[in-house]
Amino acid sequence: MSYCVLLLFLTCRPARPLQMTLATAQAVGFFANSIQTREITIMQQEQGWPGPAEHDPITRPFIGAEPTGPRMLAFDIAAVTATSIVSDKMRRSHSWVRHIWWLPQVGSIAGLAVSVKIDWKLAPLWPTKPSGSLGMAQGQQ
Repeated sequence: MSYCVLLLFLTCRPARPLQMTLATAQAVGFFANSIQTREITIMQQEQGWPGPAEHDPITRPFIGAEPTGPRMLAFDIAAVTATSIVSDKMRRSHSWVRHIWWLPQVGSIAGLAVSVKIDWKLAPLWPTKPSGSLGMAQGQQ
C-alpha cells in the first residue's frame, strides 16, 4: 500500500503503518508541548515573572525566548518532517542501522512526553484538585 505524505516524506513512497503511527504520535506530542508552552508564557506574563518561557536550549534559537503560535507550528512541522526523513533513510539502508530505524522518532516522542510532564507541573490545563464547592449541595461544607 502506498501513502503520499508530502509533509512527512517530501516524496511519494511506500510507508509502513508503524512509521505513520510514530509520526502521528510525534505530531500529537509536539502539539501538546506547544499548548503547554503557550500556557506557561501566558501565566508568566499575567504574573509578571521575569525571563523567557522557553528554557530548552535546543528549541530556543528556532522559536525564540517568548514563543508564538506560528513559530512553534513551523518548528513542530519541521521537526516531525526531519525525524521522519531520517527514520525513512535508516529503514531503507543496507547496514545494521535499518534495525533501529524507529529510534529517532521514539526518542523524540519520549523527550516530548517528559517535557509535557514537566510543563504540566508548572501550568496544568485544568485544576488537578476540585474546588471546595464542586460536588456539594448548597450550604453543605
